[in-house]
Amino acid sequence: MENLCVAVIVYRPNKELLKKNIYSFCEFADKILIWENMDSLEKWDYRIDIPSNASYIGEDANIGISKALNKCLAIANHENYKYFMSMDQDSVWDNFDLYKKESFKLIGNEECLIGPTISCKKNTHHDNFHSVKWIITSGMLTSVRTLVKIGGYNESFFVDTIDIELCLRAKLYNVKIYTCNIGQLHQSFGENKSFNIFGKKKNIQYYSPDRVFNIFKGNVIVYKLYKNPFNLKELLVFFKSTFFAAIANQDSLRWKRLSAMFKGIYAGIFSKTEKYHI
Repeated sequence: MENLCVAVIVYRPNKELLKKNIYSFCEFADKILIWENMDSLEKWDYRIDIPSNASYIGEDANIGISKALNKCLAIANHENYKYFMSMDQDSVWDNFDLYKKESFKLIGNEECLIGPTISCKKNTHHDNFHSVKWIITSGMLTSVRTLVKIGGYNESFFVDTIDIELCLRAKLYNVKIYTCNIGQLHQSFGENKSFNIFGKKKNIQYYSPDRVFNIFKGNVIVYKLYKNPFNLKELLVFFKSTFFAAIANQDSLRWKRLSAMFKGIYAGIFSKTEKYHI
């Protein structure tokens, strides 16, 4: 039976955007688990009307994205769902039915993780699928069996770098990574702001100090574990953009972001996190 379980992890979501999210794919999912990473009182302020195949679950606390996804994966596995997809709270689908249909065909032929084409990124590929180094967590579709085989999600990562670590580990199990060019996901990556840096206007993804800390810490840990040059390159690009944004921007948090960057690098270097084992 080709049944699909979708896990949507939420933390203080924009209610209108969350509603668009859920209703952009709910017709084509068999079960939707909306995991609330919030306490028992706070979660009621962010609830929306949901379709009949969706349900709210959680532990009345913020346990992080990886742990929440593993809880949802365990439910899908226990209830014998064949396919599993993870979703962020701020993603919205175009033509999810086509994405699902074509992805199911490929997953039926080989072990793989499939990610969507992102609307804000230029796509130069014309085939239905193309091989990539990594895909984002939101919209990632695969079989429950494959996810269980590679060990699920690494709970050492609370928010960021979950997707990169999962893809690098999947390759150790000879699981392929693909982007599907059918269907499209609208996804935001932080807040985009324009800065004038040395006379040149640059658009930079802008994150809170906490996110900056977690991004740098997570990327340093992943590089330590897998010695992945792509991960190091991404880290250097983000280091540059965060550094220049802190210099160029005059808001009150700019030095906190810069401090968070260096603290994240330090925490990542001295972290005792080991490779994730099943």
